[in-house]
Amino acid sequence: PHCAPANKLSDAERRKVVAVATSPEFRDQSPKQIVPCLATRGVYVASESTIYRVLHAANLQHRRGRARRP
Repeated sequence: PHCAPANKLSDAERRKVVAVATSPEFRDQSPKQIVPCLATRGVYVASESTIYRVLHAANLQHRRGRARRP
């Protein structure tokens, strides 16, 4: 394609997604848990798949819960 998609996230929107995902409230939850929690409050930041993509691009996509015992 010769041009960017019309619905591409801006840098500010990407920063907001990272800020929400790394906030103390959501830092140990996956996007699968974050999106419904925000939806019950009436807040929409991005879709679940978009949050996964943004976290992967920011090198923050890894296990987000307590570590398992070895």
